[in-house]
Amino acid sequence: MRKKQLIQGGVLLAAAAVALLVTIHFQTATYTIQIPDALDTVSEISVTTDQNGNVILKECEEYIREMDRLFSPTNPESDVCKINSAAGTGTTVLVDARTADILSRAQQYSVETSGFFDVTVGSIVNIWNEAQETGTLPAPESISEAIHDVGFRNFEVNRNDNTVILDKQHVDITLGGIAKGYITDGLVAMLREKGVSSALINLGGNTYALGEKAERTPWNIGIQDPNDPERLIGSVQVENQCVITSGDYQRYFELDGVRYHHIMNPNTGMPSRSGLRSVTIIGEDATLADALSTACFVLGYSEGSHLISQYPGVTAVFVTDTNTVYYSGALEDVFERSNQNYEYRRF
Repeated sequence: MRKKQLIQGGVLLAAAAVALLVTIHFQTATYTIQIPDALDTVSEISVTTDQNGNVILKECEEYIREMDRLFSPTNPESDVCKINSAAGTGTTVLVDARTADILSRAQQYSVETSGFFDVTVGSIVNIWNEAQETGTLPAPESISEAIHDVGFRNFEVNRNDNTVILDKQHVDITLGGIAKGYITDGLVAMLREKGVSSALINLGGNTYALGEKAERTPWNIGIQDPNDPERLIGSVQVENQCVITSGDYQRYFELDGVRYHHIMNPNTGMPSRSGLRSVTIIGEDATLADALSTACFVLGYSEGSHLISQYPGVTAVFVTDTNTVYYSGALEDVFERSNQNYEYRRF
């Protein structure tokens, strides 16, 4: 009888311990992680939650690294490199469903922007990367050849079986103009699924504000001054929206006093010269916003603002090389215009 009582007591204690573990919960707190060595940038994610935020952020980091492995233009094992290696061979490449998805969306945005956003600009990007490394501008014939290899209709995506084929030799896909937006949307979906309602995601300047701040106020996201990145041209108050900027001050090199930035015009094979210094897109869909920020930068203010008007719920801030800031009328009450060096105009 004594032994039986001891066993029963042990069972009850074990059950109580399990119940205690089940009822343990975390106090609401803010957790932050920095990821300095993925996506060719520094990423930072902050979440406010009553769960184990460190576990959530670790999963976010693993997701970012997984996407980086799929989309990398330099990792031979990435889906992008496998596709590019098979260009013009007639080989159908089996890819991850997410690679097929982002390429399908990229083609859609290429159509909608008349090719001013195009993920097949890799051939152009490559010759300008070489120019930066060697300190010598590309030869005109090299630029002409690179332009010839650009064209979003040169690849086919089958979403049913997740396959991609590049129809033409030397076509080179690069996802630099859309990948961070796509990954941002994936992170937002992951956090929402885990019950996180307040977070700030920053993938190298691609920002998404999930819900409200811990203080129950909107997030205030600054927009850099292209002439002085230590200053702002203003800030926007947002909730459940991204703030994504493309600018000529982010990645560039100089030769003989001329700045050559990383945003290429698919039609000229040259860094875009559209009269803009930066374009910021605000909206719920970060994948779309990433593509639009690139297309609008290449198009310029007039055509870019017309393009934005085709997308309900999407707003924009254009900064010109004459120090004029054009902003969507819908931002009137949430866009703080704080830099005296600029003239602000609503469109």
